[in-house]
Formats: sequence, C-alpha cells, structure tokens
Amino acid sequence: MKKLLILIAFLLIFQIAQSQVTLLPSTINFTVITIELYLVDDYTNGKQYIGLFGNKERIDVLWNAKYNPEILDPINVTCWLNCRSNTDITQCYGLQNCSFQGETGAAACTIFNPKYNYSSINTITCRFSNPNYPELEYRLVDGTYPRRVFYPIRYSVAVSEGTYLVGKKIPLPNNFCLLQLLKRELYSPLISNTTIIHSSR
Repeated sequence: MKKLLILIAFLLIFQIAQSQVTLLPSTINFTVITIELYLVDDYTNGKQYIGLFGNKERIDVLWNAKYNPEILDPINVTCWLNCRSNTDITQCYGLQNCSFQGETGAAACTIFNPKYNYSSINTITCRFSNPNYPELEYRLVDGTYPRRVFYPIRYSVAVSEGTYLVGKKIPLPNNFCLLQLLKRELYSPLISNTTIIHSSR
C-alpha cells in the first residue's frame, strides 16, 4: 500500500511539473527556391530561352537554367520533339527526346535523327526540374512548360558524277533541311512556380 501511495504521489508531482513547462518562442525560416532561364544563342542569330541548332541528322537544344537563390543541387532537363501538350508532360513520354542531368548553367542535349514534320510546324517542349525535389520545376506563369516552335524546310545540294566546265551553269537536284523559325517566342517573366524546399529552425 505504501508503494502504491508513493507511485500516485510521484505521478501527481510529475503531472504538475509537466503542466508548468513553458515553451520558449521559436521561429522557422523557409527558403523559397525557383528555377530561372536566361537567354542563349539560337540559329536565328538572335537570343532565345530555348536555343535550337539543327539539320537532318540532329537537333541541338540549348538552355541556361539556374536556381535562385543558388544551391548546389543538380538540375534535370528533358526536351521532347513534337509533343502535343505543353501542360501535361505525361503525354510526351515515348516521343523522341534528349535528357540532361548535371550542374546548372549553360548546357545542351541532342536529339539524333529527328523525325520532323515537313508539312507542318514542329515543337520542342522542355521540362526543367530538381532531381532531389521533383515538385520543384520550371513552368511559365500560365502553368505551361516552355516550348519552341519551328518549321523545317527540306533542301540540300548534290552534284552527280560527270565532267563540268568552270563557269558553265548546270542544274542541280535539291534536297534541303533547314530549321526556320515560325514564331518567335520570348517568355516574360521567366521565373518558375515557387516551391519551398529548404527549412531551418
């Protein structure tokens, strides 16, 4: 009985002491990270946020993406050729694409033997994201992924075997492939949707 009374007294004292504990005020600091794109060179001899250079055999996709504020995390980039949607990226899966994972800054990837639509416009749609926090991705203010529109023209010059005189005009067969910009798209502002990914107490 004595032990039971001691136990009850101990529990009562513990509850009183517990109820008198005062929590000190604290603060939580969050860092809001965004992905930003910067202008790069382009085959148009101008600057674009997604630069393109290409021919029949390949298309090079260029960009300059950075975190703001800068962090050491790598960046994931995947660019699809002729994806019909720039809002639902899952519709791009299985299409020709190129990918990159590495340091932020200026970089590029290449789609080899691209299947161009020579009778209509073509697009390059890119997704920029953080591999450690997939929810941190770059989208335009309207919620879409960045996209370039271009029109390939089929053309090349070939000379068959034969003997030709210097200065004499001869007909040449044509088979041309040149990337031509159909619509110049500059995005403003080029700041991704914000996502809180780092916190400290």
